[in-house]
Amino acid sequence: MLRLIQKHIKRQIISLDGGIQVIADLNAYYNFIASLKVPHLLQEFANLKMLGHVFVVDDAKDLAIIVRDVTRYGGSFRPEVSTTANS
Repeated sequence: MLRLIQKHIKRQIISLDGGIQVIADLNAYYNFIASLKVPHLLQEFANLKMLGHVFVVDDAKDLAIIVRDVTRYGGSFRPEVSTTANS
């Protein structure tokens, strides 16, 4: 479920208003996972929940700093590197 949500979020272009809805959805997913009482899943979804806040960052410079910080979110998420070469 976690990987499916991550894959879905990566494909989306999310507006500021949409970012608020993403945060609400991620909070709901987190609450559901918390009810299962599985510690390693809880930590993964806690990291995912924090990641939702990236979608409400207004300043591009702040966003760049957040995205490059690989220690943020428990190291669970890393920026993707494009593998296509420029011709």
